[in-house]
Amino acid sequence: MVEMGLKVLVCDLDPQSNLTIGLGVDPTTLLDRNMKELLANSKTRAEDFLLQTAEGIDLFPSGIELSRLEAAAQEVAREKMLAKKLQPLLSNYDFILCDTPPSLGQADRTLRQSPKVRLYTM
Repeated sequence: MVEMGLKVLVCDLDPQSNLTIGLGVDPTTLLDRNMKELLANSKTRAEDFLLQTAEGIDLFPSGIELSRLEAAAQEVAREKMLAKKLQPLLSNYDFILCDTPPSLGQADRTLRQSPKVRLYTM
């Protein structure tokens, strides 16, 4: 998609961080700049958490810390937080792709809050 000139954002919502690692980013170096920190703090701005990969893809990286957010997710309406954080960025991208954990959980419920989201599982 990037090679076709399209602007792509990927969100790694899996604490295993396979997407983050696959795009050449070491999640252990981003302890204060990852998906957990973005979603846990209502005052954070999504733009401040974006990384651009060597492939030209913008990335919201993940880390093992995200699993702690999963456990505490019932305390706050986290389902709507990602959609709220992404709202100011929607017009900047042709595609926003989200990698979720292999099990149905908080990340999937979060994504279903957006009317423009389509979930594909494998």
